[in-house]
Amino acid sequence: MSSHTTDGKISARLIGIALGAALGGLLFGYDSSIVNGTVDAVQEQFGLNAVTIGFTVSCALIGAAVGAWVAGVVAERV
Repeated sequence: MSSHTTDGKISARLIGIALGAALGGLLFGYDSSIVNGTVDAVQEQFGLNAVTIGFTVSCALIGAAVGAWVAGVVAERV
């Protein structure tokens, strides 16, 4: 299926893909800001040092990287 129609107009499929990508970026940024706001409370509640709080906060990025890798492999097969 083509992302452009033969008359040069942008298809609904392309708009949907672009909106999905934009929504993913928006949600990742929102998640990052929420985690940033809770760092002090989590560090105090669980008595974490700088290394463990750094790893805890970076888990969202690690999960996103692994998810993108897996999604890329799946997308190539599909």
